[in-house]
Amino acid sequence: MPDPSAKNMVQIEITPLPPATFSTTEQELLPLIEKAIRQQGHGDLLDSGDLRIQIEQTFPTSVVIIIVVTYLCKAALKVVEKVVIPVLQEKYGVRRR
Repeated sequence: MPDPSAKNMVQIEITPLPPATFSTTEQELLPLIEKAIRQQGHGDLLDSGDLRIQIEQTFPTSVVIIIVVTYLCKAALKVVEKVVIPVLQEKYGVRRR
């Protein structure tokens, strides 16, 4: 697991809210995030690798999903703060680590 204190990384905890389940939430997260980024005109950050998103493995008994976002430029960080987090907050319990 990446070091959460590493520079240029944000960890976001996602808690599924009923009626969503852990498995349905886990399956829809990455497409939801990528779609939101592209709809806001920032798909180039994904395509270039300046913004990378991955779902971390959690303990089998965990009720949270960890998303690790790695950004290589300030523009990518702003997309995380202005696009990704608000979109996630509309559907899930969200806490930035």
